[in-house]
Amino acid sequence: RVPAAAVLGRIGGERAVRFLIELLSEKPQPGNEHYANWNTRAAVVTALGEIGDPTATDAVISVLLRKSPSDFLKTQYAAAHALDKLGWEPGVDRVSAFYWAAKFKWEKCVELGSLAFEPVVLLLDEPGQDLKIDAAVCLGQLGDRRAIKPLVKLRKTAGAFGGGEDIDEALRKLGWKG
Repeated sequence: RVPAAAVLGRIGGERAVRFLIELLSEKPQPGNEHYANWNTRAAVVTALGEIGDPTATDAVISVLLRKSPSDFLKTQYAAAHALDKLGWEPGVDRVSAFYWAAKFKWEKCVELGSLAFEPVVLLLDEPGQDLKIDAAVCLGQLGDRRAIKPLVKLRKTAGAFGGGEDIDEALRKLGWKG
C-alpha cells in the first residue's frame, strides 16, 4: 500500500485523491488490517500533500487529530507537513494545537495555551528522551494544571533517561509541591 500511495501522489488527479481519502476512512477488518497501519496512513497523507488538492484537507486533518498513542508522532508529523503543502493555515484552535505539536514548535504551543495540552501530553508517551523532555518543559510553560499527573508519572521514570531537573521545573511552574 505504501508504494501505491507514493505512485498516486506523483500521478495526482481527482480519482487519486478520492481513492486516497477512501483509504484513510477505511476501518480495519479481518483481511485488511493494513488500513490501520500507521505507515500506510503516513504514506497516504504524504501523497495527498504531494497532489496538493485542497479538497483533501479535511481528511488530512482527521489523521492529524487521531489520538492513537502507538502512532501519534509518525502519522501526525506526516499530516502536518501535508497540510503545509495543501496551503492550510493554522489559527487559534484545537487543530492548530495538534499541528504545532506535530511540528515540535513549542513556542507556538505555548501561545495557544490550554488548547495545546492534549497534543503535547500525548508526546510524553512517544519514544525519545529529548522529545519527552521538550514536551514536559512545554507543559510547564502552558500553565495547565492537568499536566501535573502525567508529569509526575514521567518523573518516576526520569532516572532511566535523564531530564529529571527539567520535569521538576515544569512541575514547579504548575504549582506542584511533591
